[in-house]
Amino acid sequence: MVWLWLTLRIFGTVLLVLLGLVILLLFVPVQVRVRWEKEDRYAEGRFLFFKYRYELDFLNGPKSEPSKPVFASEGPQARTVISDEAAEIEASLPKIEKYEEPPAEAAPAKRSLKAPFAFKAKRPFKMFKALKAPSLKAHSPSKAFASFAKLRSKLHRYMEIFFEGKPILYRLLKQVKVKRADCRLHYSVSSPVLTAQLMGLLWATEAQLYGFFKRRFKKVKHHRFDLRSDFTGDYLDVGIDYIASVRPIDVLLVGLRSLAELKALRRLVAKQRASAQPI
Repeated sequence: MVWLWLTLRIFGTVLLVLLGLVILLLFVPVQVRVRWEKEDRYAEGRFLFFKYRYELDFLNGPKSEPSKPVFASEGPQARTVISDEAAEIEASLPKIEKYEEPPAEAAPAKRSLKAPFAFKAKRPFKMFKALKAPSLKAHSPSKAFASFAKLRSKLHRYMEIFFEGKPILYRLLKQVKVKRADCRLHYSVSSPVLTAQLMGLLWATEAQLYGFFKRRFKKVKHHRFDLRSDFTGDYLDVGIDYIASVRPIDVLLVGLRSLAELKALRRLVAKQRASAQPI
């Protein structure tokens, strides 16, 4: 009995320690950072000591390294070694015999163009019967309207899903802390009038976004929007630095609170998939 009691006690202690560690991990926030600069573009996620970074350089294409001259920083000894190696490689290559042009052949006799294109006297326009007028059915307005109606119905389904899940999304955003929301936008276009109009539109958009951040997020610690234009020509410079964090326990509580709404959203998605028509 003593050994059984000790075994159960050790097993219970280990389970309590593991449960405590899991509960502590639920309160450790998960941090996400998105940075977009000229030479530094990545998305990064952090949790405790773990970090994962994904480079956002897919728009830049492959990076090409600058070419280096062969003897830029080498001495005369290196030149001798390279020249000896080049001589050995050249000696090991098979020799190519001199190319001799083949003797010129006689030019073929010109064929008369009258025989192949001569028409028969009975049906001179028989060859034009294979030609048909282009069909206008493929470009008829009815098909265009039908495809537009399908696209509109698909957008309507997406909007219905969004409005059904909007309370869950807002409830989840309310648990997110924004540590940094910086945006830099330096631009200019060829027309000064259009540049000024765009500046007014961008400032109005930024005010709406700031109000949305303040209303929907739990906390916004640092927010900065740098908008400049010197009316010098066509150029664009964009920089984004966004850091946000959320605790797993908050996400779990939001999921438990929204179980009924999640079930309704799942039923709506299944119903729309059953009645969806391919475009």
